[in-house]
Amino acid sequence: MYLENVEQEALYLVMRSLWGRYVEVFANRTHSFNEMTVDVVQQAIESHRACNSEMLSLLSGLASGAAIGAHRKWLREALADLAGKLSNGTLRLNGQACMVTTFAVYRTEIELTLY
Repeated sequence: MYLENVEQEALYLVMRSLWGRYVEVFANRTHSFNEMTVDVVQQAIESHRACNSEMLSLLSGLASGAAIGAHRKWLREALADLAGKLSNGTLRLNGQACMVTTFAVYRTEIELTLY
């Protein structure tokens, strides 16, 4: 089932805020957005949120390290712990990678909803 024009434009804006310029490949196809497209974008948002939560965890850990160890060498003291978490996959650096990765994973799924 197709969406109303207002809903299609709103979905495009949500996608644009999530993936930036990458989503421009859909700019001329918003008229084909439908409920299945909404479902896939919702899955992508949930995946993106999980990805970003790992980055937030890293930043929170670093910030709390700065606050707790309010001395010059707090980061150096935290490096071993951070390196361990990064190497065993407990913590992953994401940032821009979250945007690029979720778009790469969900782009084809979104395209498949448009036919």
